[in-house]
Amino acid sequence: TDSIEEKWTSVKSTLCEAAEATIGREKRRQADWFRESAPIIHPLLQKRNALYCKWLSSGKISDKEEFQEARKKAQKVVREAKNNWFSLKAKEAQGGVNGGKVVWKCIREMHRGRRGLVPLKTR
Repeated sequence: TDSIEEKWTSVKSTLCEAAEATIGREKRRQADWFRESAPIIHPLLQKRNALYCKWLSSGKISDKEEFQEARKKAQKVVREAKNNWFSLKAKEAQGGVNGGKVVWKCIREMHRGRRGLVPLKTR
């Protein structure tokens, strides 16, 4: 007497629980450059997010302009942090040209925070 929707929900939840127990969940990974620059980046992102919420709640043009300035500043700092980190890794790899292990170590570190195929989330 269960509806099709209830049966599907039961099957889906059972499959998801079994998969999570067997495989586990993928942990969220941040790129190394982001983690290393977190003390600089996080306050700017928090300020930007707060100004965005302020602008959404008030709808004032002055709040929008304030948010846009904070967004520009945050983007600039994030871009600089990322470029600096990659420049340091490139110099480190270039310094280890004769020793192949150093070069491959740098390449692995550069790719560490990236994701491959990720399963789709259910709604």
